[in-house]
Amino acid sequence: DGSFGALGHGISAASGSDVLALKDGYLYETCITQITPSSIGSPGEISGVIRYGDATRLGEITKNSPVGIFGTMTGTQTSDLQGKTYPIAYKQEIKREDATILFGEEEAVTAYQIVIDQIHYEPKEKNKSFVFHVTDPKLHDTMGGIVQGMSGSPIIQDGKLIGAVTHVFINDPTKGYGIFIEEML
Repeated sequence: DGSFGALGHGISAASGSDVLALKDGYLYETCITQITPSSIGSPGEISGVIRYGDATRLGEITKNSPVGIFGTMTGTQTSDLQGKTYPIAYKQEIKREDATILFGEEEAVTAYQIVIDQIHYEPKEKNKSFVFHVTDPKLHDTMGGIVQGMSGSPIIQDGKLIGAVTHVFINDPTKGYGIFIEEML
């Protein structure tokens, strides 16, 4: 229907955890230029370029909340961004077993293997609903595990969308947190 949700956590000031008040915001085309791998004590980072301008504006951000940013897609490029769709899994359907993180770089979306380790049905922080660890050697070798900037990467289990990556463990970047998709919705 043209609506979108992203990140799995809000956008906040570097000094605090409160989400920033939103006056207006826009979604633009981006290009990843570099990935600094994570390591113990360092979350790494994804660096890129945002292509600002009316021709590259993809949508409008209408809400910044603790569980993500939300808005509406606009513009002619929107139809080019259509990808595979997945049914939604409710939190009680999620299992402590294999799952997949989808991460897009340039024109390709790569699936990386993970295992769900813990599920918190009533977490203190909604964007820390479950814990997972990376089992995919390619993700470990190329990025060191989870990298700061992977927030919002979809997590798929048994052919269903269960949630999104929200945080990397600084002291063990092979581990991360995810948010239940139903919390975002």
